[in-house]
Amino acid sequence: ELNFLHKSASGLIKEFGNIQLDTNKLTDNIDKNQLVLLAALRELKKTGQNILLDGHFSLISKEGTITPIGVEVFSDMSLDHIILISEPETVIRERIYSRDGIDVKYNIEDLLNSEKEHAKKVASYLGIGLIELNSPSKEAFIATLKKLSTRSSCA
Repeated sequence: ELNFLHKSASGLIKEFGNIQLDTNKLTDNIDKNQLVLLAALRELKKTGQNILLDGHFSLISKEGTITPIGVEVFSDMSLDHIILISEPETVIRERIYSRDGIDVKYNIEDLLNSEKEHAKKVASYLGIGLIELNSPSKEAFIATLKKLSTRSSCA
């Protein structure tokens, strides 16, 4: 049996959003949400459980600009491995519409490319493994997790 605590980055930011942050730790490179996420991960790691973090490597600003998340954020997460899951643009567009009721205005392909390139950069910078899964079945994803079951964190 797998022993991972599965959390989404956005869910942790919402759940732990009231954490008091020392304002002198805010920099131009890490916004408040990323600091909240890091604080939440520190709290979860105290439980001793393996954490499977579902999140992104690049974000879209309100203006529609694609912005990679700083490598220092991933470094502070103390990741053991990265699993990059990609889906076709049409699938992502449908999921966003189904979830949020909106049609995406930004270029999803550009976001996918940014995420993939940045995941490779982060893995290289951190010296950790990167597994890429394209539209994996649940079984394929679980098989990948089983291979990593001795690790403590994945993004």
